[in-house]
Amino acid sequence: MNGSLTKSEFAESVMRLKGKRCCLDNYPMFRDIYNVDSGVTEKVLKTGRQVSKSTFNAKDILIDSMRVSHLNTLFVTPLQEQTSRFSRNYLADDIKHTPFIQEHFWTTACQDNIFSRGLTNGSLIHLTYSLLDAERARGIPADKLVFDEVQDIPWENIPIINECLSASPYKWRTYTGTPKTLDNTIERFWQRSTMCEWSIKCSSCNSINIPDEEHVWEMIGDQNLQCYKCKKDLRDDVSKGKWITRNPNSNPSIVGFHIPQIILPIHYGTSKSWGELLKKKDRYSPAQFANECLGLSFDRGGRLITLSELHEISTGKNYTEMCIDLEAVYPMYAGIDWGVSSVTSFTVLTIGGFDRSSGKFKVVFIKRFASSDTLHQIDDILHLCKKFNVKIIGADCGVGHTNNLILRNNYGENRVFPFNYSTANQVVKHNPKRNFFALDKT
Repeated sequence: MNGSLTKSEFAESVMRLKGKRCCLDNYPMFRDIYNVDSGVTEKVLKTGRQVSKSTFNAKDILIDSMRVSHLNTLFVTPLQEQTSRFSRNYLADDIKHTPFIQEHFWTTACQDNIFSRGLTNGSLIHLTYSLLDAERARGIPADKLVFDEVQDIPWENIPIINECLSASPYKWRTYTGTPKTLDNTIERFWQRSTMCEWSIKCSSCNSINIPDEEHVWEMIGDQNLQCYKCKKDLRDDVSKGKWITRNPNSNPSIVGFHIPQIILPIHYGTSKSWGELLKKKDRYSPAQFANECLGLSFDRGGRLITLSELHEISTGKNYTEMCIDLEAVYPMYAGIDWGVSSVTSFTVLTIGGFDRSSGKFKVVFIKRFASSDTLHQIDDILHLCKKFNVKIIGADCGVGHTNNLILRNNYGENRVFPFNYSTANQVVKHNPKRNFFALDKT
């Protein structure tokens, strides 16, 4: 490989896209994404659908695999079908139809199957999926981790899979996905990144157009992409845009990019393509359009209480333990959310009851356990429940099955009720065989 070429230059001069030269003229914002500084260990792509995210992931993986011999890459999606499709339609297609790879980095002796693809320089690409758990990824040593559709991978699976990088000198991570709500996995990664937005300077009024929550809706005109302020057509100005950081106090080694459909010519280049976008705007719900087309998180109507609402009513204080004296609250009830560690998933105890004067349920005590010692947690929970004279304890029975058995033995079998969230027609349904209550999660 020519060491004088940047990754984007190499992609354009060597890689192929549907049998033709890979040209980034219609995707100018991707040049900087390919060429992020070598000190960046984590990339976050928060995108709309059909913005060439998978194309980028495949070429980025292959370019790194060619330039670093014996590089191990692990690619992860939520579902087997998604992983298989990426392996066949992107990785295998790039390897097969890129003459440079065929000539210098591939022979029939290379690993060549859905879940493992290799190059002649010893670099390997492992592919797996992780919707329900992280077991398939355990024990796979990796130098580069690429998560796609990460919004659907449970947050607690991520640190387990990241352990695959623990022995690597590189520890490169890429998280890509289409956002959902404000407390979704991709949004968590986005908030800790540099949060780069593609800024477009209007050639008419010099206003800076940034397709974020504040201005993006005003940039969607009836005829074309427009300046949010003077309404001028921005189609000729998009390619002159540049990435700007919206989170300057973030760790510079964690770089995030927001890629909505409206900054890519394929979605606004003609009146027909823009018309299709407008149809989706009318046909989709605001949340769907924000997520799927604009690559924005949207937090309305999907849950009983949203992260936005919690921010609005919060005091700004960070509590690990809270206690309020309410003598009028009786009897007391306790709820336990069992965690699996003290780093990614805390055990939380909540105690409260109905206020006899108002009839409203009042929370009188909350504690988040910093220790990961389960037996110590159980002893503390028993002590607190006795102190507050708790009548009934409800506890989730996923990871807490054994914990709940200990509680029942010590607090009374008829005073501890394990429950499990599910999708059901009934609000509450008892499972006599496993002795827990199934609660409708909505």
